Amino acid sequence: MSSTSTIEAGQALPETTRPRGQRRWHQKPGGWLLTRLDVFLSEPLRRAAPEDVDRCRLLVCIAFVLMLLDVVSLLFLPISSQPWILGPVVLFSLLMNAIALVLLRHRPSHALSGLLICATITATFVFTSFASTNPYTASHAALMLIPAMSVYLVGARPGLLITALVALFVGILHPLHFTTPGVWMADTFAALCVLGIWAVSWLHTSARNQAHAAREQALRTLRESERKLHSLIENTDDLVCSLD
Repeated sequence: MSSTSTIEAGQALPETTRPRGQRRWHQKPGGWLLTRLDVFLSEPLRRAAPEDVDRCRLLVCIAFVLMLLDVVSLLFLPISSQPWILGPVVLFSLLMNAIALVLLRHRPSHALSGLLICATITATFVFTSFASTNPYTASHAALMLIPAMSVYLVGARPGLLITALVALFVGILHPLHFTTPGVWMADTFAALCVLGIWAVSWLHTSARNQAHAAREQALRTLRESERKLHSLIENTDDLVCSLD
């Protein structure tokens, strides 16, 4: 059954107020943690679009996770078979990830930090695979982080360039360096998987961007309709009735 209410022309519609602190308590733990990472972002990055702010926060998380892995690698360095080779590589990675965090704190864009992290993990992986005595290092699971992070942090096209170079190294250069039986098969499948991860990440990013664009268009249409309705109400002297 419909109820009729009368609103005077120009009268503001009542708004429901949310108790203070309710939004904080209803926020997911992951969202609360991400908001605490804003201290590592510059002021322009904090005022960026919500999706860009989330990307910067995730970039901070990635940098810290990589630095944690570097610290763990340093702890296991005394029992490593190649400490004099892996040690400088780990220190280089730790330094580059720290520089990426510093750039996030002082630059208005996250592009350079994202490119630095992707280049660092790529260079570290390539050098470690060449220097390692284990011929199957190039097919390590950590390889899949490169295409996934590159698409999200630096974009699809730069990410494709990084992924293609890594796939070329894994699929051709690395098996030429090692003559161990079975390396060709493992490296070939690893290279194909790297390209597949890039394709899946690109499709996911494209679908998300299209959904975001559709949502923004719907919000613009809704705001335009509300503006026309408010203008109609403000420019009339008659009583306005709303049917709920």
